[in-house]
Amino acid sequence: TYMHAIWHLFVIGGSACHFSAIYFGVLPYTA
Repeated sequence: TYMHAIWHLFVIGGSACHFSAIYFGVLPYTA
């Protein structure tokens, strides 16, 4: 269960970084 929790943290963190990268990286060019 410990490794499962770590895996979830990585997935959530990765998706958050991906979302922020798209939001702050792509949005200024399309706006």
